[in-house]
Amino acid sequence: MNEMNEIIEVMPWPDDSFFTGDIEFPEEALEGATLYSCTEAEYHRIKAFSSSYLKNLVDGTPHHAKTPVKASDVMKIGTGFECLAEEAFQLSENEAQVLMGKQRLHFSSKFKERCCVKPADLHKGDGARKRAEDWRARHEGKTELSMEQLMLCTEMTKSALSNTGWRRHLRGEWQTIILWVEEGVPMKAMIDHRYKNLGKNILIDLKTVSQAGHGESELFAKKVGNLKYDLQAAHYLTGAAKLWGDESIQDWVWLVVEQKHPHGSAVYVASDEILDTGFAQREKAIRNLRGFILSDNIVSGYPVYTTHDEELLPPRYHQNKYQLEELDG
Repeated sequence: MNEMNEIIEVMPWPDDSFFTGDIEFPEEALEGATLYSCTEAEYHRIKAFSSSYLKNLVDGTPHHAKTPVKASDVMKIGTGFECLAEEAFQLSENEAQVLMGKQRLHFSSKFKERCCVKPADLHKGDGARKRAEDWRARHEGKTELSMEQLMLCTEMTKSALSNTGWRRHLRGEWQTIILWVEEGVPMKAMIDHRYKNLGKNILIDLKTVSQAGHGESELFAKKVGNLKYDLQAAHYLTGAAKLWGDESIQDWVWLVVEQKHPHGSAVYVASDEILDTGFAQREKAIRNLRGFILSDNIVSGYPVYTTHDEELLPPRYHQNKYQLEELDG
């Protein structure tokens, strides 16, 4: 082909309004998938699309993806547990046994970096308001836990330590951050844990749930579908494959522990079928995202879904149900 007539397609970079962060995407990641080093807080500020963002784009819009999410007690406990678990699983088995016999776990540097424990008397006595304001200013950006929640995180950590499957898997690197560009779109992923087995990477995700399955894996499988954990797995696996190659990835594993008594724990390996649904959802989310970017949309103001008179049809399941009832009658 004549070079003068060659068409060069340039993919538009997302408008700044699409991003939730304020740190520019690193130049080194523009050339190829990159292992990146930064704090967790900095990671969330990088202008790139995470699995959490993409989950909202399966059935929603960037407006939904950018809607701030207030940290719930469940999320706070999950963060506190991850911090304690990271320290606990770096101990020897003997050290871990000693730790399990203690009523409280020591605050690690990782815990202090990400979490803080709210004093019980913070809002009591003279000058309580000023004291509370000063305390929150000192711990800005950290996950705030009550003493009761910290004790709950401690029990969950002890439960995880008692599971030999968790110890078998948690023997590598914590919080691996991968940045890459896909179809002209910046992407990011932060993997809880990874290690190598016979030269291949095992990727680990820690989950704290209401029920871990107690012998019935279908309970957790439903949660995987409802909360799109499968899309998250597909996103992280994509980043890992971009960095290390498809052949270097062996398994995706969920390590699960209950937040409520009896704090049961489990180990689940993602099946090909679960990963297939995750990749299908992720592909749909990226198609939707590319559509918004290519249509020169900006994510500001109020979204307008339709301006014409669109005919509304009944859901297929609803229509089938009542047609069947009519036939039965």
